[in-house]
Amino acid sequence: MHLHGSAATKLLAEIHRLGGLVFRTGWGKICELPVCWCYLRTVDTQPLFQAVDLSTVREEVILNESVDMGAERQLGAYQAVTPELRVQQIEQRLQASRDRLLSHPIYEVIDSVGNLHRFMQSHVFAVWDFMSLLKSLQRQLCGTDVPWLPPQDPVAARLVNEIVLGEETDVDGSGNYRSHFEMYHRAMQRCGAETTRIDAFTDAIRRGLSVEQSLSVCHAPEYVRRFVSHTFEVIAGGDLCAIAAALTFSREDLLPDVFQRIVDSLNSEMRGELDDLRYYLDRHIELDSDEHVVLARQMLTALCGDDAQKWQIAEDVAEAGLQHRIVLWDGMYTAMADELDVVH
Repeated sequence: MHLHGSAATKLLAEIHRLGGLVFRTGWGKICELPVCWCYLRTVDTQPLFQAVDLSTVREEVILNESVDMGAERQLGAYQAVTPELRVQQIEQRLQASRDRLLSHPIYEVIDSVGNLHRFMQSHVFAVWDFMSLLKSLQRQLCGTDVPWLPPQDPVAARLVNEIVLGEETDVDGSGNYRSHFEMYHRAMQRCGAETTRIDAFTDAIRRGLSVEQSLSVCHAPEYVRRFVSHTFEVIAGGDLCAIAAALTFSREDLLPDVFQRIVDSLNSEMRGELDDLRYYLDRHIELDSDEHVVLARQMLTALCGDDAQKWQIAEDVAEAGLQHRIVLWDGMYTAMADELDVVH
């Protein structure tokens, strides 16, 4: 909006009356104002006020800048920043990275059983460290100590326990219960993909080696190491909102429909040897779309509440997680493309 003179003065007076938000001016000066995501523009359209600190805001509002009208009417054109709107804002920021992942050229080279095997041998590490994100949340929210004490946030504790139930002890298609990692590992074995590297990694973890040491012992590719190391940096930071954001936005439904069609096509050629992988994908998608995405977002909302700083942390961590997933996909794609060049 464009305001100057008495209109701008009147608007500032009304903003001050509402009370409670810090803004930064174009000259680095700090002044108190109450409305977030609002900046005033002078006649020459240069920014005058921009928000810098939302941590003390009780109720945030967004002014609608699309209509040029008087200050009195402009003050009425705002909407509350609810947790639902926060989630939408994060989704909007992440959309470009998600689109890049879902249309990644890696799916163009998974055109043979051999390349599917190569994909799974690296992707299995992402399946494994998802569970580490989830269990780190459960450990902090629910506690594992004895003597037992009630959880500080029973809503978040209930939500994370529901997700763990499905991810760690899901029905496995043969009348038993397994984690999704174990289902994926079984699918690798039954379709002929090598599990030597991931087995060496988990064996090293069981022997008490650190994650970094275990990645070195199993000779994980550099792009796998970077991905897993980033996940454990988030976990080590101990910030519940950051961990929940990584779980919620950086892992949900990042295998597109085209991957399922590739698996279905290859499964026909292999006479059902990919049935376990198809079951894993079907179960994973069913739980994510119908249950776990909803639960994870409810949990993130419970943890962040109306704290703008926590929401900003969640947004930044979610974007960083997607960028590291892109690095993982790029690394796998390059490795598979190099293999094709050697063959040809």
